[in-house]
Amino acid sequence: MTVSGVTLKGANASEFELSANTCGSSINGHSFCKVSVTFAPMTAGSKSATLTISDSANNSPQSVSLTGTGIVPASITPSSLTFAAQKIGTTSTPKKITVKNNLKATLSISSIILAGANAGDFVQSATTCEQLWLQIQVAR
Repeated sequence: MTVSGVTLKGANASEFELSANTCGSSINGHSFCKVSVTFAPMTAGSKSATLTISDSANNSPQSVSLTGTGIVPASITPSSLTFAAQKIGTTSTPKKITVKNNLKATLSISSIILAGANAGDFVQSATTCEQLWLQIQVAR
């Protein structure tokens, strides 16, 4: 059997890669070849592509559907906090932000920084492995 091509096609084909292909240009009778595919997502979400092997067989091409899900290494929820109006010189009730490690490996947090025009009005009041509490502290 003559093999004329091994290709990846589809909306997310660039996020899958042929990592090995022993097919060459032909496969002897009652023999086989192996094709290996890896998944390297560039963005989060569901991804799909198709591995297509074109050859001289009467049922050519043969296709394999590929799917994978890209995940971000870490996520924070909620993505924003809104505090109610706060009397000057008082401190609000803390609000919680959850940091989630989406990987199997340990995630190291190197720093937590409050930034922006009014960063001095906010205080990091406590942290645990997964949760960060922020308060508004209006001291002006």
